[in-house]
Order: sequence, then structure tokens, then C-alpha cells
Amino acid sequence: TNVNIDATASVKATTAKIVFKDVEKYPQGFPMNYKVTILVYDADENTDKYSAEHVNITVKSSKETESVVKAVETGPDTGIFKATVVLRDSATAANQWTNTELQVAVGGDTLVVVYTDKYTAEGGTNVQVQNTTLTKQYTATVWFEKSRYNQGETAVVWVYDPDANTNPDLKDSVTVRVYSDDDPAGIS
Repeated sequence: TNVNIDATASVKATTAKIVFKDVEKYPQGFPMNYKVTILVYDADENTDKYSAEHVNITVKSSKETESVVKAVETGPDTGIFKATVVLRDSATAANQWTNTELQVAVGGDTLVVVYTDKYTAEGGTNVQVQNTTLTKQYTATVWFEKSRYNQGETAVVWVYDPDANTNPDLKDSVTVRVYSDDDPAGIS
């Protein structure tokens, strides 16, 4: 006796989504020199559950610079792909662009990420998905730890300047000049 068994299954595609990590940390825009992490969610591109794969994204600014960047899957079988780009102005980068550094306009710019989704949940093919965020040049804020110091005390000065972080992987320092009415020359 022969028995035939027919089985059917439906495969549904997902629509890709692009997310900027830490965008809530800088709601007015990412600062210069910031290492922007971009996440692409596209389960359809997870074709091998045993290895981390990659997709290509295009990252561009209104400064008209554009880079194709490889986004690598965050682990085997995740369907989440991660890329980072460092925002540079032309003076900082000094024409040493890499595909992970993007020239942006000093003072503020628009950062656009474009990804071609091969298959969408709606049945579309090769649909461009994009997300946009802003960059901003910040004005530094400087303050003393205390409002008053006695003679002989060491003054502690704090500086908040996201743009001064020229290497996102290292601690940076800035020079501050402290002076008073009695000592106009001050110290640095």
C-alpha cells in the first residue's frame, strides 16, 4: 500500500527596519566625532542559522558624501545586522576617509541610511528602506564643581563638549584656562 502525504507551508517575508542606537541620548542630533551604531533588522537575510552573515547599507549626509558600509549580523541566527560610522568634519578627517567615517557639515547635517530589502512582508521586492537622523555641533558647557573655593584649595572644572571627543574609543582631554580678577593671566 502506497500512502502519499502532501504538506504545505507558507513562508512569510518580513519588512526590514533601520534603527539608530543611542538616538534618544542625543535627541537634537549626534555630535561630531560620534561613533553612530546602525542596526538593520531583516530576518529574511538570516539564511544560515549557524553563521553570522552581512548586508550592505548606504550611509550618506547632505554634505553629499556617501559610503557603502558592511553591516555584520550580531550573531548566528539573529537577523540583526550592525554597522558603525564615525561622523567627521572635513578639518578633522583631513581627507583620510574610510568607509566607516562619514563627512558631515559643521554645525549640523542630516544623516541618511538606505538599505535595499529584497523581500517585504507586503510582497514587494528590492524595496529601499531608509531612516534619517540629525547631526549637530554642540556648544561646550564649563562649570566648577563648587561655587566657591578657599585659598589653597584645588578647583575642579568640568567640561561637557561631545564634539571634543575626537576618538570615540579613547578618553580625550581638553585644555581649560582658569583666571580671576586678581590673576588675569590665569593658568591652563
